[in-house]
Amino acid sequence: MLKQISIGSIGGTISMTTSHKNQGITPSLEAQDFIQSIPQIASIAKIRASALFAIASGHICFSHLLQVYEWAKNEIENGSQAIIITQGTDTLEESSFFLSLLWDETAPLILTGAMKSPSALGADGIANLYSSILVALHHKAQGVMVVMNNTIHNPLWLQKTHSLALETFSSFHQEFGIILEDEVEFFKIPKVLKTYKIKNLTKKVFAYEHKLDDEKEILEWAGEHYDGIIIGGYGAGHTNLNTLPIIETLATKIPTIMCARTHQGPSAIKTYGYSGGEIDLQKKGVIMSRWLQIKKARILLYVLLNAGFSKEEFIYYRDLITQK
Repeated sequence: MLKQISIGSIGGTISMTTSHKNQGITPSLEAQDFIQSIPQIASIAKIRASALFAIASGHICFSHLLQVYEWAKNEIENGSQAIIITQGTDTLEESSFFLSLLWDETAPLILTGAMKSPSALGADGIANLYSSILVALHHKAQGVMVVMNNTIHNPLWLQKTHSLALETFSSFHQEFGIILEDEVEFFKIPKVLKTYKIKNLTKKVFAYEHKLDDEKEILEWAGEHYDGIIIGGYGAGHTNLNTLPIIETLATKIPTIMCARTHQGPSAIKTYGYSGGEIDLQKKGVIMSRWLQIKKARILLYVLLNAGFSKEEFIYYRDLITQK
């Protein structure tokens, strides 16, 4: 008996075509259009296709993703054994991590997309979708994954590293597996750290990245309008003397998280002792994010606050990553 897979389309480059010369591409294709482009699917799976949205990935809001989550849960309840979401790649790393914090099913939920439109030479979208279907059919597939360019990525580590290249996505050696010759090979079994149930979307988290000689006013403003602050600090997670007093004040009022603004590596814990270094910041109540980069830290804190948890739960989840 063939496995049933539900595919939901949100939009993104994978769905974009051009209607007028020199006017650029816009979302126009839907999940059913993709399926018709892969006739061999009929012999390996039963597909149920749904058009959820038709938007660019930069237009996606958390409210959209909650609707995607509810749709996916309903599809599982109605007999589907796996979910595939097609969306734009600009926020794919964020959408996938957000959903991984909610998805409490053992059934796989796979996100995929494209770096080239369907009409472009070397278009990759249909190949990515077919690879996603192969992964969804595999007996080891579970939880939230991202499939791009024949690689099965871990949402926790996933980053988009290039604006246009096909090989833009990297999990920095933490990928789950690969797809070769239409065969799925898992190197690591997907593991769910912990999931949460969001009660509402009323809490807001501000993300800010330090720059050379920047000012404190924007952090002062954010402290008055947001429920949590994520800061991408210099180097291994440090601040400057100008913003240090306001960060200390913020940490007494709302969860204040310091990340490394670099694309790789963790924030430090016990290396730098100067004013504004991580040792000093922790004494002032700032939480170091460790391996969570600024975008992932923002999403985690956003989910936790809207699920009714405090900053202590952020530390708990952070330490689960390295099994401390």
